Amino acid sequence: MIQKGKGRDGNRPQANHIAADSRKGASWIRFAFLAEKIGGPLKRPEDANADSLQAQCDILTLIDAGIRYRRIPWFSELQPVDFPCDVVCQRLLLAFTSNDTNNEIEAKTHAFTAKKLVKYCMPSIYEQLSVNTCGILGVQHNKRIPGQTDGVCLNTLVLLEYKEEEEEISLGSPPKPENAGFRWHEVTNQSLRTEILQKIQEGSVLPVQSL
Repeated sequence: MIQKGKGRDGNRPQANHIAADSRKGASWIRFAFLAEKIGGPLKRPEDANADSLQAQCDILTLIDAGIRYRRIPWFSELQPVDFPCDVVCQRLLLAFTSNDTNNEIEAKTHAFTAKKLVKYCMPSIYEQLSVNTCGILGVQHNKRIPGQTDGVCLNTLVLLEYKEEEEEISLGSPPKPENAGFRWHEVTNQSLRTEILQKIQEGSVLPVQSL
């Protein structure tokens, strides 16, 4: 990151934490970091070269996200965890909540988006469900061995709800998976239950911006 910052705008930055996750389908993923300048002169227009930053992305959106976070941080500071992954994948924490239960499915896959996962394991009731991606809980990355450990795993919180109340549906119970490879796990640890519910209710996770 320091090398790219120096080449693009002349600054030597020190990354503090991830501020935004932008993506365009499965084509690419971009992380924006909040960082501090630790050295280097700012490039002037006459110093521009092939490595210089060209404002052809949604730079104003990223600046706005950084300013808003500086004013009122609404999620914990998030740094990538040093853990190897050989692909770009997504691990879903699929949560269903009610007044007296808080259940979850964890699915480790790089093939599914949240909606595809729900449709795959609950096809008969899929149209009656609302699938809402809350945001990113954590990011795993290790760049030591190119092509083997330099992938990215996004741990993503997804909320599953019924769209509306129907007589034959119990809103207090999660929809039953129709695929034997998936099952609900009731969260009994009170501190973990509280943390998950807080992140859902307050939106205190890294937001995902689809472009």
